[in-house]
Amino acid sequence: MKNLKSVVVLTMLFTGFLHAQSEQIEAKSITKVFDAEGMSKAQIFTGITNWFAKEENATTHEISVADKENGRIVAKGVVKVLFKNIGTELYPKRSGMAEVLEAKFNHIITIDIIDNSYTINYTLSDMIKEMYGQEESFFNCINFVQIDEEALEEYNRSMEKVFKRNFVFKHKREIFFENSKGQFEEVSSYILNEAQVNMYALNEEVISGHPEE
Repeated sequence: MKNLKSVVVLTMLFTGFLHAQSEQIEAKSITKVFDAEGMSKAQIFTGITNWFAKEENATTHEISVADKENGRIVAKGVVKVLFKNIGTELYPKRSGMAEVLEAKFNHIITIDIIDNSYTINYTLSDMIKEMYGQEESFFNCINFVQIDEEALEEYNRSMEKVFKRNFVFKHKREIFFENSKGQFEEVSSYILNEAQVNMYALNEEVISGHPEE
């Protein structure tokens, strides 16, 4: 599934390359400026709202600001992430253990529009639920650039307490901690890919409604 997302991202990057002007990736946000040459602010606004109105996007996004006059759209959304269950490394012979876990995060998409271009900012805001009740420390480890080692250490210390309360043996705890960084790299990459897919799909909607001469 992750590989499929990567293929989709590469396809979107190729088809939208000429329209993307710049990109800035930070720990929990990505900002892109898209060229929409020959399009008015109103035309771009319509294309963007059309994308959010599609059923597959409306189920995961809700527009909270739609200011056509000033050219601003703000939408709140939820991203569902699937990632490998480290528990399978701790208990490889246990039957019935899920191979993949699911997590959900809230994000905010802010779009500022002017004639001929628009800027999309995607910011991850918080984690909705984590199976061990470690939403804050888990969220702090998500990083689109590089996993923060201090945040990772804090998460591992927090999980150490959880495992000790549940009588998880030391050698199994060590296996978990050896794999936790890889877990956050996987989740961070998944979310970043999802953000990029949405950005380029939105851009395709805008430019398809205004084909070049």
